[in-house]
Amino acid sequence: MHCLYKEIFESGLGALELRVNSNSAFVVVETGAFSTVLLTVGHRVTILRTPVSEAHLPTSRSISYAKAWLFYIQKRNSVPEQLTFSMRIAELGSNVETSPNTGEWLTAIEFANDFHQLHIGTEDEDSYAWEAGSAWIPKRLGKALKEGLIITTIEEDGLTTQIPELMATEQFYFHYIVAESPRRKSLDYPNEWDIATWEAVRQQRKVLEESWRQQTKEPPL
Repeated sequence: MHCLYKEIFESGLGALELRVNSNSAFVVVETGAFSTVLLTVGHRVTILRTPVSEAHLPTSRSISYAKAWLFYIQKRNSVPEQLTFSMRIAELGSNVETSPNTGEWLTAIEFANDFHQLHIGTEDEDSYAWEAGSAWIPKRLGKALKEGLIITTIEEDGLTTQIPELMATEQFYFHYIVAESPRRKSLDYPNEWDIATWEAVRQQRKVLEESWRQQTKEPPL
């Protein structure tokens, strides 16, 4: 696979890396202040970056940050191409614990050490199946999703998302959210860890698009 695009940013648990990979090396990259467009051999990928609006973050405990990447993928021709996206910690420290931490309509992974905790989250296959037939999830994928088609896989160091094969003019949407906070006990359940970052990554597209509008004063796609 060829890496077409990469972003790296720092967290309390090490550098996080966003990658877009393809079985073709062709790409044209157009970069803006809050967005990036990739023209690949078979797709147009628009990436919007936004902090998650505070109105939709947990109110019981503050978090350090919650950032979202929105991916709008359009099949622009009939050329076959496999696109794979990933968000992961580049180098896991020996003191960092990881665990899957999913929920209703959520695929997520948790990272934690003695001082920091971090979640990476995205919508799960049930959510995609529910949206099948909308503008950004082809209707024909609904049956395959209900029968076990996997879009996002939880790896030891993060999430990997494989875009299903699209027909010309079809579109697909997904997102990643990263949220970090200090490692601390829950206020409500003192014997358990705080889940504010898990709650922060449980956002749907409409919420993230509203966050984008608030940040840029522009509509999403």
